[in-house]
Amino acid sequence: MLLDPTNEIVQLCAEGMNLEGEGNGNQAAQLFMCAWHLAKNDYEKFIAAHYVVRQQPSVTAKLEWDLAALDAASKGSGDEVKGAYPSLYLAIPQKYSKPSHPDVEVRNINDQRNV
Repeated sequence: MLLDPTNEIVQLCAEGMNLEGEGNGNQAAQLFMCAWHLAKNDYEKFIAAHYVVRQQPSVTAKLEWDLAALDAASKGSGDEVKGAYPSLYLAIPQKYSKPSHPDVEVRNINDQRNV
């Protein structure tokens, strides 16, 4: 999967990854969510959702964002995201097999996506 380094969404996600690497997960999560809200097309939504997953507090939330990434990828041109399909198709069933954690707050993903 090729990422355009001049793309605003790619830049936000890269900055988020740097913050995540420095131990600033909350700031990274904010940048990833900002990228989701700024995404102008399905390809950009796929990229943003792919990174939003990383900072989700529960298996349920991670699964919902993986499904959002898959949905956006399937609506895109295909060639841009072709390399990401294997990891998406592996990540989704793994989350279904994990036990739920009722002590972890589950965010309402649909509300977050539509803000």
